[in-house]
Amino acid sequence: MLAHFLHRIHGRPHGLSADSTGRNRVTNPMIQLKLAGLTTCVRLAHDVSAGGPSAALILLHGHGVAGDDLVFLSDELQLPPHIALVFPEGPLIVDEVGAGEAKRGWWPADSTQMRIAMFTGQAQRAARVASSGCEGARAQFVSFLDALQTELGLYPEQIVLGGFSQGAILSLDSVLHDDRPWAGLLCLSGTLCNLPTLRARLRRRPGVPVIISHGMSDPILPFAAARRLYEEFSQAGWNASFVPFEGSHGIPKTVVSVLSNTVRGWLGQSPTMQREANARRAREAAENGILSPPCAGQIDGSVGHQ
Repeated sequence: MLAHFLHRIHGRPHGLSADSTGRNRVTNPMIQLKLAGLTTCVRLAHDVSAGGPSAALILLHGHGVAGDDLVFLSDELQLPPHIALVFPEGPLIVDEVGAGEAKRGWWPADSTQMRIAMFTGQAQRAARVASSGCEGARAQFVSFLDALQTELGLYPEQIVLGGFSQGAILSLDSVLHDDRPWAGLLCLSGTLCNLPTLRARLRRRPGVPVIISHGMSDPILPFAAARRLYEEFSQAGWNASFVPFEGSHGIPKTVVSVLSNTVRGWLGQSPTMQREANARRAREAAENGILSPPCAGQIDGSVGHQ
């Protein structure tokens, strides 16, 4: 599938420039795919003529926003050039804006009950209301992850999952219910899911590195619940970091800086990981009696870094 993916990138007419040899190359292409029924933007930050990405960061938007709400982060995050940034659109249309645009979500949100819980200071109730319905979105998102791995030719160790607000809740829920060894998890202004389930799943599966960020004056999802989420991760022995910030419901530049440094650490030091993944891929291909195409980073034996 990687060769097919690269063919589709090079077949696109925009984003082309001539290099020193006179050949056209793709410069920072943003392509659109349909994976498991989800329209998905994939941003590549390097010349893909030598091979595809060797890692990916998936970011899920929140509720009631445009499907490309987080795409701006592809210009803000300072990441090594071998990392693809992946932005799927939620399947739920919350509101038709017009001119082909729509506000989207991952499952219906009860905004009235959320406001009541927040206004009355019931943090745990607000968290329960916010995450109610998440399990219904899980199956499609897990299918999306399967499709993305196949499309990009990546292993879980080469992929970071993350999201903002409702997207953070879905990313967390999916990691808890999927035992693949993801490279990391980013929970940006999210909240607790079902607390008994959270505790049971945290102790059942191997941990992955986690970053949790939250505004101390967030009027939509309670700061106290985010802090509790961090405490639950830590008590379960997961490698979790908490990044509180002065502000409300958003992703300030201070958090973007932390994300850049963290994701570089998780995915940037990848030559050894890539060699191991390539060797495992070759073994699996041999066992299945097939020849696999070169993996990202396998063509010249290196992976790009800043």
